[in-house]
Amino acid sequence: MGPDQVAMLIGGSLVFVVALGLLIYCVVTRRPFKAVLFLFLVAIIMIGFPSITHFKILGAEVELNRSLAAVEKNPNDPAATARLASAVAQVSQQPALTPQSRVTLAKAQLVLGRRDEAAANLQSALKIKPNLKVDPNLRALVKPGPH
Repeated sequence: MGPDQVAMLIGGSLVFVVALGLLIYCVVTRRPFKAVLFLFLVAIIMIGFPSITHFKILGAEVELNRSLAAVEKNPNDPAATARLASAVAQVSQQPALTPQSRVTLAKAQLVLGRRDEAAANLQSALKIKPNLKVDPNLRALVKPGPH
């Protein structure tokens, strides 16, 4: 979880607590509380922001996996290759990819002939999680460095 997501979580929790206090105050003093309900909505959106972005990233990864499977099944299909290139571009723009997502992205880039980009993504994934299971064809892209 990135620092922006932690800030949204803490801020959302704070807004939720303030909204709860205001709601109790409004009910006890018999004042209208419709405006306070808006604060609850803001708090829920702020708290749920990391999950919302995760679903967006997950959808792009699913499309990448489908496109990659289609190209592996029929490598001569230009439409499937174009869909894969589009999915690779979409996933590449995501800010926070898991190591496994980077491996899948590297595999797709290798299929598209982008060896340098594939090697960079694979190296990044292995830097974060060195014991990650990787296809031997992909592992050959990354030269073992001195330890």
